[in-house]
Amino acid sequence: MPYNKKPSRPASRDAFRFRSDRAPKTAEVQALAWGQRGLSAIVQKLFGRKPAGSRRIAVYDRYDAVKHSGNRPRRLMDRGSEEAEFRKYDRMYAISLGRDMHRNQARFVALERQIARMTAGTVRCQVNTEDRAWNTAAERHFNKIFARDCLMTIPRTHLSELCEQLISSLIREGDALVVFDDGRVRGSGKLVVFEADQLVTMASEDFKRLYPGYTQEAGVILDEYDCIIGYITSAVRYTDEMEAHRPNTLSVLPASECVMYDTDQAVLLAARYRPGQVRGVPEMLPVSICLDDADDMIKSEQITAKRAARCYATVRLGDASASAMVDSELMQAVEQQEALGHVDPETGELVNPEPTPRQERPHYESIDNDDSAIVTYLDGHDQLDIHDPQRPNLHTDEFYRARNADAAAALGLARGYAEMAVTNSYTAHRGESLLTWAAIHDRQKQLERTLLDWLAVKVLDRAIQRGELAPAPSPEWRHLISWDLPTMPPIDERTAVEAQAVSLKAGLSTYKDLLGSDWEEHMREYSREIALARELGLPISPLETVSGAPAEATNPSPSEAGDYNP
Repeated sequence: MPYNKKPSRPASRDAFRFRSDRAPKTAEVQALAWGQRGLSAIVQKLFGRKPAGSRRIAVYDRYDAVKHSGNRPRRLMDRGSEEAEFRKYDRMYAISLGRDMHRNQARFVALERQIARMTAGTVRCQVNTEDRAWNTAAERHFNKIFARDCLMTIPRTHLSELCEQLISSLIREGDALVVFDDGRVRGSGKLVVFEADQLVTMASEDFKRLYPGYTQEAGVILDEYDCIIGYITSAVRYTDEMEAHRPNTLSVLPASECVMYDTDQAVLLAARYRPGQVRGVPEMLPVSICLDDADDMIKSEQITAKRAARCYATVRLGDASASAMVDSELMQAVEQQEALGHVDPETGELVNPEPTPRQERPHYESIDNDDSAIVTYLDGHDQLDIHDPQRPNLHTDEFYRARNADAAAALGLARGYAEMAVTNSYTAHRGESLLTWAAIHDRQKQLERTLLDWLAVKVLDRAIQRGELAPAPSPEWRHLISWDLPTMPPIDERTAVEAQAVSLKAGLSTYKDLLGSDWEEHMREYSREIALARELGLPISPLETVSGAPAEATNPSPSEAGDYNP
């Protein structure tokens, strides 16, 4: 019996489904296969198409997504690494495109700022060793001293503001290099930031001389195992060094104009989506297509709306007027000759023509005398079509909202955040918020693990070495750092507060989880205020029981609580 997957089907059909790499063919199956091939050739020659059976074979043997057809754009083969796909000139063009969108597209600015604000609106460091006094001192040094003036080039730049700008750079440009100045630049103990177009390629001769056996890829130094060991930066940007006569080629810089930093001094904050990817890719590239579609639609509707507002009606000309318009040049020449006159061939004198009486059109005095009316009289064979000025298109808003929703979804924002409006129910809006904040949480974790943990260790180590901070109680403190970052705001504050009270009572959360790193300061201040209110006899709810009776004094007086000033 020939090979059959399903006995109910004919043997010939099963022969078409046969694959040589699955099982050996029998003689009968081979004969059926050769017979079908001959039949396919005859049908294709006579009728110009293949039989249905052969088309089914193509579907069975290949993935439809990788088939090339006339209805779909042909996709090129992948070159390998992402740096080979996203070449230098493409990167510079993408960076320019992202900055241009930030300058000129309001919708892109709204999406970008929302993500940056929700990801890094407030950044506070927490140290969680067993020595609470040292924790407080370390947190005060980082949050009160360093974070308030963290950038070397621009004074009084807060760390939260800088982190928002870095998140925007990931979306707009793909990556950014952050360098801690511990003595390599000016010894300021602050940060230096290099944008994506400041990671440059060094001249090949200089690089081989300085780093023999290593390679460079888009401003990143790699060892023989393709591990990142450093970065090449410059104050000269790629766009300043483009060759005008070779626009697709970017020139390289000599070693004298480059500064190298190793991975201990600098961190490359990049938007990567492949494990072996060296540089980041701007997230706005697929988003820009959606936003450009919406922007083109709006511009087209604006043009048509202005035209519809200016054009009131159209005059459809009759046959006589149409003929006159067709021969307008000839008629114009005749009219000019008649106006100038003609030369009499016998006398040679210019004969002026007699003016023809002008045919007056009927006038209506009651309408003509109306100052608010503009009257135009048409010939009897002309028709007037009044326009219907219903602009813009009724489907413009639907199209615009759909493309904006696609762009926002690519960045992890739900529809309500794309439109900056709440137009649905409480439950639906809360669902959108949960979806959005799940994506924001991932961005926050990337910021913590890539930049903030490394930065806290750098800042506190330098403070200990300079004597500004006491030595750490344990070398494990570097692994006991956490961060207070923005969280999802409550939609219904009363419900959220009641849920927090239940969570505290059940032991599912702590005051540190709710109040942040300075929870002890909050508790001490609260205790001091309650004690003062009790001493003054103020009728506030914390001093009453559930039934409304005065509660017994359990907190110390203000003098006993001390002169604590957070």
